[in-house]
Amino acid sequence: MKIAVIGTIVRDVLELPDGSVTHSLGGLLYTINALRACLDESDTVCPFCTVGEDVYSQVIRMYRNDPIVDLSGLIPVPGQNNRVRVVYHSREDRSEYSLSPLPPLSFDQVKAVLECDAIIVNMISGWDIHLETMKKIRKHFPGPIALDVHSLTLGRKENGLRYLRYPDRITEWIECADIVQMNEAEFKLITEKYPSPEFFWTASCFKQPKIINLTFGSRGSRSYLVDPEGVLAHDSAPYQRIEVVDPTGCGDAFMAGFLVGYLRSRDWKQAADQANRVAAVSGAFKGLPEPRGLKEKLEELHD
Repeated sequence: MKIAVIGTIVRDVLELPDGSVTHSLGGLLYTINALRACLDESDTVCPFCTVGEDVYSQVIRMYRNDPIVDLSGLIPVPGQNNRVRVVYHSREDRSEYSLSPLPPLSFDQVKAVLECDAIIVNMISGWDIHLETMKKIRKHFPGPIALDVHSLTLGRKENGLRYLRYPDRITEWIECADIVQMNEAEFKLITEKYPSPEFFWTASCFKQPKIINLTFGSRGSRSYLVDPEGVLAHDSAPYQRIEVVDPTGCGDAFMAGFLVGYLRSRDWKQAADQANRVAAVSGAFKGLPEPRGLKEKLEELHD
């Protein structure tokens, strides 16, 4: 199994609810490490992103001896890497600042994703790729594409503060994906222009069946299987055998856990349950979980 991941690596400064502060690399690394923990030794993770020259060597050192992670899609660029400061007011409420943004990836820079079995497009910055690039990927790629809406719903002020705003052409983004993930606030924002969520499903999911995952943090998740014949829903309870101490990256881990589980089983309900477990275990670490430790903890807690 070969999974491509498109997104943005960031330098995180996290001010957590307990008052502690952590500094680490993050962003797309949460997806990479969660995939690394969920996949077998015969599988491959292929990240695609630009990386600032100030952290490029550090990122390469993290994975250069890991045969599962293919680093050929990492593109060094001059200047500072994207930096993100996150201030948590509670586990679910936070303020986010995006500093030193990097340019979006072009289709030529990511076209090697077409050689993979599945693709995750994680819109960490919101401009990781343009919609036209997403459409080209969809046109030429027959396999499953998973989209985390994430920062498509965020604008950026001059001081870097991110704020919720209705995303442009969101139905076109969703039409390009087979699996779509968003949190509760993002879902409410996107569907507010429709009389009901059902109208949103009709507008954005009429061309082919889709799985929509809504993540609720400490309340678990709800997954929808949407096709022209109707909508099926599945509520997945939060995984409670471990304490979440740092929710950063839990959504990224959820997406990784869901996609791997779904590719293996083709059971969307089972995949959602696995995704909640992977997300919770990822949140048991402060800062970016190391892949081996995350994998060991997942195996220890395997039901």
